Amino acid sequence: MQRISELYSAFQENPHVSAKCAHEIDGEPFEHEYDSIPREIYIKTFYKCQYTDIQLSAFVEHRARLAILTNAVDYTLFKRAGDKRRAADMVVWKVGGRTLTLFDILPAPFRKGLEQIAKDKYFHLYPIFWQWFLWLFGGFILKDKEAEEYANLSEKTGIPVAEIPNALRSYDLLFPVNESWFLDLPSDSNLRVIQMFPVPFMGIGANYRRLLYTANGEYAGLGLTGAYTLRDLLKWNDLLVEVLSSS
Repeated sequence: MQRISELYSAFQENPHVSAKCAHEIDGEPFEHEYDSIPREIYIKTFYKCQYTDIQLSAFVEHRARLAILTNAVDYTLFKRAGDKRRAADMVVWKVGGRTLTLFDILPAPFRKGLEQIAKDKYFHLYPIFWQWFLWLFGGFILKDKEAEEYANLSEKTGIPVAEIPNALRSYDLLFPVNESWFLDLPSDSNLRVIQMFPVPFMGIGANYRRLLYTANGEYAGLGLTGAYTLRDLLKWNDLLVEVLSSS
């Protein structure tokens, strides 16, 4: 529990890192609080797929969430197993008959989300699921092949297809935002993407689909609908190639 608390505290002490970096790029002080990325930089980063510093800060933010999710699941499993050493919850305040622990002082939305996902039959596999979904699948779903996408996620993670929506929902429950982390792009780009995700990793996901779903390894063979679906995959691919070529 102490590790979860420390991770979440660090996360809270550095909120909106990408927004702060973006405003610093615009010449504003990094130390000020910002809750959004200036529109021009957002467009450069996520629409035009340029390799701005925000690609790096977005990676750091999602990686931090994954670390918190992993430790939260581990803590819950150790607690269920009666492993008091690994599931130790430090008392931070005690007066009269009332006691507060590290878990109690975590943000209420996070505690509520953890309690909800802990009811899911396969929540113990969620850390594995999210590693596959973010770093190989690129944080997006091809809506034209949603059934195949879920089947492949199931094969990689051991979570049954029927439970994949619950696994995807866990990110929103633990790290709630105004609506959802997931965004369905307009119908002319038939994709469901996790917001603020680093485009080079989306390029990895694009290449994975190219190899997974085509016989000749060509993007055109994916047979996608939507006027801009293929265009978006190619943009993500091109930035990945640019990053790998410059490394």
